[in-house]
Amino acid sequence: MKHLATWVFVVGTGIALWCALPDTSKAVPIDVASAPQPNDIASPESIDTRATERVSASVAESHDPRTFDEWIERLVALALETRAAVEADDFDEAREVDERARVAIERMRAELPDTEESALHALCGLMSEDETVAGTARRRVLGLVLELGLRVRWQRFEYSGDRARVDRLVEAMLVSLPQDEPLAELLGLGLLADEPFLGPSHERAVLDLVELSLREPFLARVAKALLTTLWQNLEESGARTSGNLASLALVYADDSNPTRRICALRHLLTSRDGRYEHFVMERVRQSRDSDLAVAVGITAARELEPRAALRVLEQLEPVAGASRLTASFLLLGNRAPASIRTAYEHKLADQVAPQLRAEMVTGFGFGDSGFELARVAFEQDPDLEVKKRALFVLASRSTVEIGEHTLLAAIDDDAFTADPTRVGAIVSALDNLANHGDANAVHRVGRRLRVHPKLMDADRRRLDDLLAQHTPPGLGQ
Repeated sequence: MKHLATWVFVVGTGIALWCALPDTSKAVPIDVASAPQPNDIASPESIDTRATERVSASVAESHDPRTFDEWIERLVALALETRAAVEADDFDEAREVDERARVAIERMRAELPDTEESALHALCGLMSEDETVAGTARRRVLGLVLELGLRVRWQRFEYSGDRARVDRLVEAMLVSLPQDEPLAELLGLGLLADEPFLGPSHERAVLDLVELSLREPFLARVAKALLTTLWQNLEESGARTSGNLASLALVYADDSNPTRRICALRHLLTSRDGRYEHFVMERVRQSRDSDLAVAVGITAARELEPRAALRVLEQLEPVAGASRLTASFLLLGNRAPASIRTAYEHKLADQVAPQLRAEMVTGFGFGDSGFELARVAFEQDPDLEVKKRALFVLASRSTVEIGEHTLLAAIDDDAFTADPTRVGAIVSALDNLANHGDANAVHRVGRRLRVHPKLMDADRRRLDDLLAQHTPPGLGQ
């Protein structure tokens, strides 16, 4: 669950907004430039100088707004002014404008009733194709106003015990989100998924979205996230027992609707006592559905205790294919690096599961200190695919000295370079090493690699381009 921020924090705008434009696929948590609605905002061409944006803001604040639309225009103008200040590296100015925006939001909420409903209505009236600077600012402003109102209502519910106003707003959001993909992601993934707002009164609406996702594929990801969140909320709030939800998930485990089936298997896999793991694995194996296996693997990597997650990932490999489980191993490597390392060492000692060993090297290796495991893999693992994965890790994550030494060792390894595609992999790894900024190391490795007899023409051209970019001045290729 995302932590419920206080509304004072939510009101923070400008710098966070314009320096990190949020991805609505999961979390526009709280930016003051986040919403849509086309009214009379200047086109990007007319706002590309800071002076123009200052005029825009001063005009917007020259009178007291009376209507919701006027308040939104003021906030959009302030967002644009903040953006200009940040782009000019004038952070004092950005903070000052940010404070004006905070005050404006407080005043708007104090003077107008139900601003969140107005924001939702305005969002539904926006053109999703409007990707101009002004259009993006308006979408974010409206999104912030809606989120702020939703969180304030939730806090009042926690104080009073009456969630009627929360439920009405959430119901309206659920009804609105099938309009188009950007709105679905903003409302569903950005504001409702992984939050406590969905409750018993929303079961029908969420299930309707799941059903609708068969005809509107863009809804599938949103519907999965909302159904998963709903079931979590029902269990955590005590509105449904874990037994009730497990029974429902067992019914959906063989459902013809893929969204219901995936959500059901995910729910069963993460049951507290792990009693349904065998059931879930059997269903995935029987389905032979690699996409289902990948989805279950992501859930295992995120939610299960590390040893259980590794056990599940190993069982999923025959269905998903080891290469499609890379994201799961990366997630687990960030969560539990020690478990990944131990599992890799055991499998290396037993000389089993080379494909899984390769994924473990990637998953652990790209963590903060995983290059030590990659060194072991490069030096000791007999599987050449594992060595290739370790090569990429060491070129990217270790020191320049270790990376250079590894690449030169790979060039001199006749078994490794017997396959020209692995020589091409060394070129790619050298590109990773170049990110360290040591042009001399790139030059030394590149000169050795360029004369390798197994280097293919396409890889030679890539190497020449790389050397041209990174060879120190005065040195030829």
